[in-house]
Amino acid sequence: PSGNLVVRTDVFRQLGGFDTSLETCEDVDLCQRLVAGGGRLMETDRMHSTHFGDPATLRALFFGELWRGRDNLKVSLRGPLTPRELPSIILPIFNLVGLVLFVAGLIALPVAGPEIAAAGFVMLGLVTLLRWAALMRPQASAPFTPVAAVQALAVAFTYTTARSLALVVRTGHDVRKRG
Repeated sequence: PSGNLVVRTDVFRQLGGFDTSLETCEDVDLCQRLVAGGGRLMETDRMHSTHFGDPATLRALFFGELWRGRDNLKVSLRGPLTPRELPSIILPIFNLVGLVLFVAGLIALPVAGPEIAAAGFVMLGLVTLLRWAALMRPQASAPFTPVAAVQALAVAFTYTTARSLALVVRTGHDVRKRG
């Protein structure tokens, strides 16, 4: 919820501020520590945020999420696990295994490749479809159209692939400039 986050200065200082050892997800970490310390996260529809840094291309989305996802697992595993954190842990790992199986299957095509590639493809598809469904939730500002559905599918695949690769590909902030 940090796109529109307000924290009292004394509480921020008491929590030790942002964890500077994290390159990404420092906002998630701060919110987890806030809740663990007895604080509450509240939201309101009356607050609005305009983000001018949204990626304009799938390439920019890929490289942005490749960097942004690098500390996601580290932060997710820090505190007591709740059902809300489980998708952030399980889905990138599941998707990464699917990606590895798909590529391994393509490499081993003459031998046992088709079955391995198919299993990987199904795993990749499941995670992509979950992300796609979240993106396609009905919104008053964006009515359903076939074009929007295909665009959301491309975004979902790009996002989930980058986030899973972020588990094993270490990148710096400069990787975002490639997009």
